[in-house]
Amino acid sequence: MNRALLLTVFVMFLTPIAIAQIPYFCGFEDTVENNNWQLGDVWDINQAHLGNAVAYSGNNSLYISDDGGLTNSYTPDQGEPFAFREIYFTPGFSKYQIDFDCKGGGDMQGFMRVFLGSTAVSGFLSEAPFWTHHSITVDSSFAGIQQLGFKFTYYTYLNPAGAIDNISIKGINHTTPEQLSTTDITSHS
Repeated sequence: MNRALLLTVFVMFLTPIAIAQIPYFCGFEDTVENNNWQLGDVWDINQAHLGNAVAYSGNNSLYISDDGGLTNSYTPDQGEPFAFREIYFTPGFSKYQIDFDCKGGGDMQGFMRVFLGSTAVSGFLSEAPFWTHHSITVDSSFAGIQQLGFKFTYYTYLNPAGAIDNISIKGINHTTPEQLSTTDITSHS
């Protein structure tokens, strides 16, 4: 009796993700850079997409879509899509500044939050239906490799859905002046 052995081999190819360095900028126009972004919650109706359904500048952005990326729209209470990118926050800075443009029809039931790793570094950003600029400053405790993440939560129906564009991160070293003094102050000084 001849028995055949059926062997199934699963092969997984992983593309290595390049860790970004600061200073960092992403306007979502560079395909190579876009491939380094990880998009989550892919099993729900609302998903994060990188594409051209909406943009603040250029042609592309990171946005939420409930139709596979064709439009920047969402269905209420259908998942909490997120996207993240690994960034190396170079040690030696006293602070780091994260800037980005975003929009979306939010309220306290529909909002976006920004994370570094598992730490929320923003409040509930109730996005406006028009593009607005946000700037977040974090301290040096975030030095090292961090996952910069954007998480979108929608329980109500206020389109348009969230969108992010023009992310920039830079290190800041502010020194506080010490022992300042003035002499001979007059009304003509």
